[in-house]
Amino acid sequence: ANAYGHGLLNALAALQHADGLCVNSLDDAICLRQAGWQGPLLLLSAYGLRPSDLADPCLGELHLVIDAPDPLHALAQLQSNSPRLHAWLRYAGRLGGQGFEDSTYPAAFEQLQALLQARIIKQAGHLHHYAAAEDPQSLVEERQAFMQTVGKLPGPHSTGNSAALCGDLPEGIHKPGHWLRCGLLLYGASARPGCTGSQLGLRPAMHLRARLTSVKRVKAGQTVGYRTRLDSQIGP
Repeated sequence: ANAYGHGLLNALAALQHADGLCVNSLDDAICLRQAGWQGPLLLLSAYGLRPSDLADPCLGELHLVIDAPDPLHALAQLQSNSPRLHAWLRYAGRLGGQGFEDSTYPAAFEQLQALLQARIIKQAGHLHHYAAAEDPQSLVEERQAFMQTVGKLPGPHSTGNSAALCGDLPEGIHKPGHWLRCGLLLYGASARPGCTGSQLGLRPAMHLRARLTSVKRVKAGQTVGYRTRLDSQIGP
């Protein structure tokens, strides 16, 4: 998603030693390949992609987040021997908007396992994105719910956003192949309320500076800008 506004290619120059990169669209994936990135790419959603899109060998090792039935059907239409493609079934969890619920997850993963056996994909794993990782109690409950659904199923896990990694209960690496997805923290910003990036030992990737053009004293209730009223008097 344009690297939080920093620019996709600017971020690529700083992340050459990353194990993999996560992108928001197929266009972003193509852009990074054309820029020379040869490592794994994770596409946050495979929804809307056609089989012909996925069959493009120029995409290299491509990891797809399967968050709805349609992408499963698109994968099933591919030919066998697609060692480039990795599929990650998304657990809906508390975010709920995307992914599979507890009742539908096992059957969907069984379909992925069939594609794995047919050599249409190289790997089938489990992906979860926390709704409130900055809240320790919520994070524990979300982890427990995720593991209750996927814990006995084969395949690696992909979890751990910035808030989960920087919190009091950091995500652990449970098994070989487990992926942690750093996002906001890569740019030096904190994902934890009441805590700055510098307090976490992070360095900002970008500074925004502006020239101060004027300082004015205003009265309580006076408008400042478009229909904005101040509740109390402020001054320099």
